[in-house]
Amino acid sequence: MEQSVNGIRDTFYRDLAAGYQRDKERSFLYQYFWRESAHELLEKVLPQALEEGLPGPENSRQLRAKLSTAMQENRDWARTLLLRDPPGNGRKERRDFWQELVLNDAGYQTGLITDTDYYQWLTAYLAARDIYYKDSGPWDTGGTAWLCPLLRAGLRTGSQGGLTKAQTERALKELARQLEEERAAGKTETAGRLHNLKQRIVRNGQMRQVDYLPWLTIRLERAALHSRIRTWLQDGGYPLRADGAVAASGEPRKQDFSLRLFGAYCDSPEGYDFTPRDLSGWHMSGKEFCVADANGLEQLLKALQQRDRQNGTAYLYLPLAVHLQSGCVFFVAGKAVYESAYGKAGRMARDAYKNDKNFYCFDYLRLDDAFWAADAADAPFRLRPVFHENAGRSYSAVLNDFKRYCVVGSKSAIEVIRGLNDEAPSGTPGAFLWAFYPSEPEPSRSVMDAFYRVRNDTKRSPGGPMI
Repeated sequence: MEQSVNGIRDTFYRDLAAGYQRDKERSFLYQYFWRESAHELLEKVLPQALEEGLPGPENSRQLRAKLSTAMQENRDWARTLLLRDPPGNGRKERRDFWQELVLNDAGYQTGLITDTDYYQWLTAYLAARDIYYKDSGPWDTGGTAWLCPLLRAGLRTGSQGGLTKAQTERALKELARQLEEERAAGKTETAGRLHNLKQRIVRNGQMRQVDYLPWLTIRLERAALHSRIRTWLQDGGYPLRADGAVAASGEPRKQDFSLRLFGAYCDSPEGYDFTPRDLSGWHMSGKEFCVADANGLEQLLKALQQRDRQNGTAYLYLPLAVHLQSGCVFFVAGKAVYESAYGKAGRMARDAYKNDKNFYCFDYLRLDDAFWAADAADAPFRLRPVFHENAGRSYSAVLNDFKRYCVVGSKSAIEVIRGLNDEAPSGTPGAFLWAFYPSEPEPSRSVMDAFYRVRNDTKRSPGGPMI
């Protein structure tokens, strides 16, 4: 089992690192660290906001809005959170650059921080902690390129080319010193050049200008989270190389007690057995449902609806989940899939179907009551005419109905299947008998082991039955 756990650990780290490099802000690692940082920040400075729910990275404006509103209502309290002294060179202290950026940005948007104050704090901080622009993570350009407009405008260096890391470090220190001296003397020459500084970007194929400071802050926030992610991977023994790949030693830099406990538990009689995960886009939801990843499904349906408004076809049938114990399927289907079923339905149902303007709906197969009443032995599922009942309902709502239908109540799909199969079909492996007899216990480890041995022996025997 030790080798199995080590293999799981290795796959875990490598999958997370690869997903982070590939998907950037949409990756699991980035989303997790963003939410953890946001939760820690609100818990520290505005715990009551957590009761309203925690926004995700894609809704980061909501986080700033919460903070800005609270700062506007209590400005004296807000000033205690803003513009902490930059870290001293060589001084070890625990700082969270991401949280300080979010707070200062909210204070800036609220009007509690001036351009001069923000730029002076930021340049002094980056001069002391160069990691946030020297390693900016898996994004398009490095932090030195992000800082060029600020340093050129602040130091009046003209329209020269890009800066090296050493040049950037020297320029940051000089600009921080210059801003501090002017602020102490009550001067605003440098601040005047930096006020309303713009950044050119290309969006939707068009060149436009945006405010530079919020643009820079967003990029530095990503770099700050990247620093935490990189450190976490390195502590686990999987440091990121300069080219973004994982240079895995497998030896953690810090001991992870939870992972060692996990390995010990897996090795015990009460522990887990693992099967390889199928990477084809499906995953297990609980122990009973195999569910397809539905990312981008709404966009797909919108595109198909636009197409079908022109040619009127809607024959799509796409399975999205399967209840493994009964075989019942959850899917998204086009309206035309239901034509024959509605042709046999009552007049009210046919009229509702014809008048519905939707092209697609989420639905699931149900046991046909009439077929069930006839005591049929194989208990097949039948598509029932319920398109107009589910049309317009969300994926999650109908999926939840599907799960309840399969497992809840005396007439759940699994109970019906068990009732129709009073005797298990001949040749059914012992490990599966519990699906046919409600009183049969769940398969034990020893039963499953015996089943897999029988299956493997059967596969090796040319004349044996196929299971």
